[in-house]
Amino acid sequence: MRDSAFNQAQASLIAQAPQTNLYRSGASSLSDLKGLMQANVPVCVNMLDTSANVRQLLIDYSNNTQVLLDSGAFRLFKSNIKSGQCNTLDFDAVLMHYQQVIFNSQSPNNIVFVAPDVVGEQLDSLSLFQRYIEPIISMLHRGANVMLPLQKGNQSLSDCYQTELSLIPIEYHAQIVIGLPFNAEALSVNEILEFVTAEKPSYVHFLGASENQLVHRAKNASPNTHFSNDATRIRQWIGKGRLLTTMHEAILDSVVDIIWTGSPVPYLNQSGVEYDFTEFLGNLTDYVEQSSSSELKRLANKLCVTAKQLLDACANDQLVQFIDNQNFGYSDELLYQFHEEECRKKLSPQIRQYSVYRLAEMGVI
Repeated sequence: MRDSAFNQAQASLIAQAPQTNLYRSGASSLSDLKGLMQANVPVCVNMLDTSANVRQLLIDYSNNTQVLLDSGAFRLFKSNIKSGQCNTLDFDAVLMHYQQVIFNSQSPNNIVFVAPDVVGEQLDSLSLFQRYIEPIISMLHRGANVMLPLQKGNQSLSDCYQTELSLIPIEYHAQIVIGLPFNAEALSVNEILEFVTAEKPSYVHFLGASENQLVHRAKNASPNTHFSNDATRIRQWIGKGRLLTTMHEAILDSVVDIIWTGSPVPYLNQSGVEYDFTEFLGNLTDYVEQSSSSELKRLANKLCVTAKQLLDACANDQLVQFIDNQNFGYSDELLYQFHEEECRKKLSPQIRQYSVYRLAEMGVI
């Protein structure tokens, strides 16, 4: 973190201020998404990956912060390159998820949703846009913004843009965002600069791009255009020896060393009483009787017995004697190991969330 902050400070001496609004994408777990949200940064989410709980999070988050709802077309494109298949997305399901978030948000103007498209296929994208124009307009009517990804094809970018624009009532034109592909099937620099110079759209989004020289050149070509982009910056810090993984592991180790005594959990706004090893050991019978089936199974496996045997021993008020006999007097050591493992299991997602939050707050991810 120190090295990253130092490098960032050095770069700021010669770099101009950011000219785009960055949506953070690539959150592969709920903890990562919650960490980004805790840092109050714009997020981009693939809607086909979302559960009902995540969509509720997005509804609540969109009330105050910008959210980009992605269809997942680019990921499907990459998958098809590897597999050789030619599948199409279930856009009915995609739009249903879009509508759930947009129709329940108190500030749908904070939401941008990506219109149905096929990466690299202009004609197919135009056909999909025409097919789903009614639900698209219904979401525009609610106040959300639609992104129109422009693909290569027989028409020029300007002609493609004007074709789609003609299908949307003029009162919603201020809610249109132009999406320009940056990775797969990307447009050339000249195509992009010619388009923004000619059309001077009010809002342009670079799909899958960090802010770079091209973005700055586009801004220079159309100074009054608002530019945004989405980038997956979190993954470069995940893996053995990398910042996010190392930070997560180091903090988790330090927390587990502290909270077994019942001390407050460092970095988290909560008490550590439920993790107190002494309390756990003193109320072992209650733990066995009240734990979930999965927790009981993990405890039984650690003690080399069955869940039924533990419950029967509790019923006979012989739990401690039973597990001591089964483990030749070493049950306390096994219970300590189990307690530490359970602490790690329960705290790891929260520490991961905290780590993502801190790095996002610093601008590292």
